[in-house]
Amino acid sequence: MPVTGAWRDGYVELHFTANWPKEYGKPETVPVPAMLAGWIGGGSAAGRMKVEGRADGPWTAERKQ
Repeated sequence: MPVTGAWRDGYVELHFTANWPKEYGKPETVPVPAMLAGWIGGGSAAGRMKVEGRADGPWTAERKQ
């Protein structure tokens, strides 16, 4: 899927279309706009992710050694 966005001084913002279940527990999916934004530096990253009308919350990541 195409991804657009920007990276600047450790800040990243990505926009893409996600496939989300039409109904919980069902195999059918619907396309929905999604966005991931946050700061990346050193061995970790954190920010916020939003799937339009479905989910919104923080995310974190750590580099594996």
